[in-house]
Amino acid sequence: MIVKERTKPLILFKLDSLLERIPMNFPKKPDILSDRAKFNAGFNGEKSLDYHLTDLPQENYYIFHDLRLPRDKTKNLYFQLDSLIITPHYCLIIEVKNLIGNLYFDHQFNQVIRTRNGIEEAFPDPIIQVEYQASCFKEWLSSHKIAGIPIFYLVVITNIHSVIKISPSYKKSLNKIVRGKDLIRTIHRLTKNYTHRYLSQKDIKKLSKLLIKNHKQINIDILKQYEIRKEDIATGVICPYCGKLPLKREMRHWLCLACSNKNAEAHIKAIYDYALLINSQVKNEEL
Repeated sequence: MIVKERTKPLILFKLDSLLERIPMNFPKKPDILSDRAKFNAGFNGEKSLDYHLTDLPQENYYIFHDLRLPRDKTKNLYFQLDSLIITPHYCLIIEVKNLIGNLYFDHQFNQVIRTRNGIEEAFPDPIIQVEYQASCFKEWLSSHKIAGIPIFYLVVITNIHSVIKISPSYKKSLNKIVRGKDLIRTIHRLTKNYTHRYLSQKDIKKLSKLLIKNHKQINIDILKQYEIRKEDIATGVICPYCGKLPLKREMRHWLCLACSNKNAEAHIKAIYDYALLINSQVKNEEL
């Protein structure tokens, strides 16, 4: 049962709006495009994971996507889980990686070396990342008087074209890395091996409400992130047909002087852009 759906990350909406409203030759546009591609690849990998999870029975498997829970509210510290599965017998944290190429998991330096088109690139070890998430989640459960239930974790490689290689000293973590197609088999194996019931249905429903209540979506200041001034953002209503701006306001509609199309509601997108890029609150005069 999916308790919390996966949705398009807010950061992607912000990046899309930003890219529409900065000049083609804007100095930081390549960095923004690169970041947008990375976030989109991650989101696509997580969506492909969701396809595999549809094979789980509806009963006894409670699935939460994109959870961001407080670790220390006084310091504004949070930890994030790509996917969490709660069963009466255990909890399973899933970290999704949508990396394409030859992947070498190097235990000595705690990294993944990706080789693609002859170019090597290093990424942080996802096992260490998901171990940290499991530790944070255990602390979070304990802070809400929930203890004892086993917590497992997996790193799921969703790209079917990736070649996975493991360094010899990495073997102790070998069973923590699975491909998307093997995920359900791994979950069924866990369920078969761990039959003690730690949570009742009532407990799980209570925990589900607690997770949803404590979840807080990340909302970064996108202009501050890329050191962009408000004055650098193009204002006006964007044409939904050709992408030009600004449109001309005529009687009850907007007119694009570039493609001659008319639209009565094109301003709604501009209001959303303002909320995403500038502020979610605005006075009529400023708008």
